[in-house]
Amino acid sequence: MLATAVRRLASQTFAEGDMVIVRECARGGKAALIGPLSPSDHYATKRGNIAHNQIIGQQARSRVSAQVRAGTGGQYMVQHPTLDEYVRLCKRQCTPIYPKDASAVVAMLDLQPGDRVLEAGTGNAGLTMHMARAVGAQGRVHTVERNQATADHAQLLVQRFQRGVLLPTIAFYRGRKLGDAIGEIAESIDPDLRDKLAACGNDDPEALWRQHDSLVAPLFDAVALDMPMPWTELPRVFGFLKTDRFAV
Repeated sequence: MLATAVRRLASQTFAEGDMVIVRECARGGKAALIGPLSPSDHYATKRGNIAHNQIIGQQARSRVSAQVRAGTGGQYMVQHPTLDEYVRLCKRQCTPIYPKDASAVVAMLDLQPGDRVLEAGTGNAGLTMHMARAVGAQGRVHTVERNQATADHAQLLVQRFQRGVLLPTIAFYRGRKLGDAIGEIAESIDPDLRDKLAACGNDDPEALWRQHDSLVAPLFDAVALDMPMPWTELPRVFGFLKTDRFAV
């Protein structure tokens, strides 16, 4: 279970490759997301440098001191990032869907553990990760991003969040438009789809659904379209959305 994995991570010491929140202990101190941790790297603060080696092996909520030439600088607390902090503070290639908006989308889609979601427009994977956490280990988020570099960056962000706890729940389709990916997604869900297409003499899942809707059952519990002019894709995706479910 995802919740169990997250709790287990919180009880473990920091390791090489982890992402870490470093928070000033002084009143009103700011927080920064650093990492991946590397024994040869350091984080430069206005109060001195914090070597990653000072963090590796420490428990969450431990305190470390910034090092300056004259001795010890300010005190900082280290902790595992929450999903909210990670989405807000991670490096980005485009404007993310911020946690408050992502939580609203999850609520509007009425996502539950085990749901299967179709997302067009992975972006920085902020919404992707919120939906993955909502559907849990038994669910699946199929996310499509037409920009290859953006998609690669998004997958890296997911991989680095809490040691990749959400990665098995997300299927990435990179460098393609939604229309070009829907066939592969449908086949990954319904292994017999290719045989159904061959029997009908049609290799287009969307056309097959329109002609023989009894052969291709609705596949998704929710659809999220974060893309320019999303209404142009609604006729395409509605055929694959389950009855009485939602698209945002």
